[in-house]
This record gives sequence, structure tokens and C-alpha cells, in this order.
Amino acid sequence: MTSEYSVAWKRQAFLKFVEVFRDTEYSSELKAKIIQYILIPCMANCFENGLGDEFVGSPPMPDSESPDNIVNVLLNEVDGDGFGVIASLYLLLFQTNSLCFTFTITITFNTCCVGY
Repeated sequence: MTSEYSVAWKRQAFLKFVEVFRDTEYSSELKAKIIQYILIPCMANCFENGLGDEFVGSPPMPDSESPDNIVNVLLNEVDGDGFGVIASLYLLLFQTNSLCFTFTITITFNTCCVGY
């Protein structure tokens, strides 16, 4: 199913989730289902099909924040603390983080260590 959607749509879905995540009118259960059934499959599809760079949006920039970089947005704007999240949502957030880092660690490491 996820291969039917463009990478641009998947990025937009992720960025929309960031907005929804901060909105307390949406339940933690709904947020968990969005991650489980939409975001993780979309992200996995991109990474597994060589579209990770396009999905992430920009090269890693560890010393600066970039709203175009999905990993940066995930780290800086999606935080469960203070939002009354349930355990399943925390677990899915960890799974999302793990998925991102599994496929982007080489790029991030190489960028961070250039010149060392």
C-alpha cells in the first residue's frame, strides 16, 4: 500500500503528524495508530527502496536545526515528555527513531566525522 504514495506525500504525512502530535485534542491512542499504520510503513518503504535521502530531505547537519530534515524534526519536535503519552505511543516513537537511525546512521556518521 505505501508504495502507491509519493515520497513527497510521505514527507507531508510525517510533518502533519508533528502538528497532530503537539495537539492535545488528539488522543495518544490515535497518535499511536497514525505512527503504527501510516508513518512506520511509509518510512520503511522509503528506506528499503533507496528513497531515504529524498524522504529525509536534506543531508545531516548535526550542528544546526533544519525544518527540511525529517530526522532533525523527529529529534527536536516530537518528544513524549509533557504530553501525557501512553506506553504504546512511547514504544512506537522509539521504533520510529530506531527506523530512522538504522537507515541514516552511515550518512550521519560520515557527515559528522569528516575531517577527523
